[in-house]
Amino acid sequence: MKGNDDSKKSYVEVQVCPQCLSSKLRRLGALSGDMTGAMAILPPQYTCLACGWVGRLVIVQTVEVPDRDVD
Repeated sequence: MKGNDDSKKSYVEVQVCPQCLSSKLRRLGALSGDMTGAMAILPPQYTCLACGWVGRLVIVQTVEVPDRDVD
């Protein structure tokens, strides 16, 4: 009998756009114009591929990874 054991569940942290809640984010590098983020003076800058938002603060959401039972 399987129990509901939280210790065996797997979780992943996903970064989400604060404007459109999409997970299609890309971190900007030094060559893309974010020199202060690349040098760790400020947090890294992200851009959303879905809505075009650009900023340094993103939402981090914890998502449960479904079990992959292979017989």
